Amino acid sequence: VIVVSGSGPAINSLSILTDDDSFLPGSQVNPVPMKNKTVNVEAVIADANGVADIASVVLRFNSSIIAMAKKSEINSTAAVYSAAFNLSSSFPAGNYSITVAAADSTGFTANSSSQFEYLTLTAVDVDVSSIVFYASPGSTYEVVGDNSTSTAANITLLNSGNVQLDFDVWSTNFSAGSSIIEASRLQYTFNGNYNDVAFGGNMTNTKARKDINLNPGFMRGLSIKLKLPLATVPGNYSGVISLVAVNS
Repeated sequence: VIVVSGSGPAINSLSILTDDDSFLPGSQVNPVPMKNKTVNVEAVIADANGVADIASVVLRFNSSIIAMAKKSEINSTAAVYSAAFNLSSSFPAGNYSITVAAADSTGFTANSSSQFEYLTLTAVDVDVSSIVFYASPGSTYEVVGDNSTSTAANITLLNSGNVQLDFDVWSTNFSAGSSIIEASRLQYTFNGNYNDVAFGGNMTNTKARKDINLNPGFMRGLSIKLKLPLATVPGNYSGVISLVAVNS
């Protein structure tokens, strides 16, 4: 008979403190557009040989190993350890698991796991809020889209969420007093080819959905072309072009 005595660490509790929906069971974490979301974790680690016998506590998540710091001592045999990690707004939505592992000075270990849900974020960042067409009757004027958010004169769409995006597109008519330029005088394209109806077409007053499948963190240019009738009355015309991101 071999009797081995000793006392290893124990994980009394493991808590994901970040919870953005207290009405649902478990932990739900909301992404923040264009920013990192910090997820805070705490664990209570105990060791009958004393807190000083706890050699290390680490948090494992998604192939990362994060050292947990001792936050406070509850008593001589138990202490609270904490750690945090960041998730980008483009980090995929889904259910994830974290694991805390504690080890003492003699090599005894303990593990505990917990889960959280990283919620879906549908978001698009557009680098322009208004566009101006300079055109004379009978002419064509184009605002060319590109894949750079640093070019203020070109329209760029950035998927700042964590799901693929399609887009609903529509426009009002443009008016200057009693004069009207119909929305159909505008053409748009997501791939530079105005003749490719899968990625563009003529503007209408009703929503038209385009299956763009824009991946999180990626950019896509939107080009818009105005063709003015020769009989257009000169003036400053105003209207609204609407673009709404939807999950693919």
